[in-house]
Amino acid sequence: MSKLTQVKAALYRNPKVGIVDVKTSPFKPAPPWGGLWSETYDIFVAPRKGIYTAAELQAMLVSLVPDIEPNASDSFEDSFAGFDSHGSLQLGKLYFDEEIGVMKTRDEVELTDEDLLGSPPQGFVGGKRVSESETPLLRRTWVRLYPNVRHALTAAQEGKNEYTIPFRDLRPGERLARLLARMGFRG
Repeated sequence: MSKLTQVKAALYRNPKVGIVDVKTSPFKPAPPWGGLWSETYDIFVAPRKGIYTAAELQAMLVSLVPDIEPNASDSFEDSFAGFDSHGSLQLGKLYFDEEIGVMKTRDEVELTDEDLLGSPPQGFVGGKRVSESETPLLRRTWVRLYPNVRHALTAAQEGKNEYTIPFRDLRPGERLARLLARMGFRG
């Protein structure tokens, strides 16, 4: 079973989150001279009930797909540029990579010039050189967790706040609550 199938199954089984959107790239064999992913899936998820702190979102993120170790991840963080900064929530995501096939390439070069055939270059036999190579075809699946459905939809459909969300945009009163929390007050 592919990692993609396992990731989607884990997300659909999780009663605490919903899949808001899925963006895919059309399959393409990655040429050896560029492009790493033959296929990508970008899965936008959100808690069914909004969560607005980095610590709670991070705890949820690491529990989303419990049976598969991600290849990499980005963590949720509160970011404050300075005392007067409004700050932002740095969003976390999981990366799942897998091999989905192999591109086999066979190159055959045939010389026709009589001068070259008389003393062929290195690697040519009987006027021909054949080389074969294999390149793995790779898929990357991102699982992007957002604080609520509204933010997930905005990121997926409008491309806004995909990586960070300013605190002032999280929810009413959140800015004051974060400032008080930084000062040691808890609600």
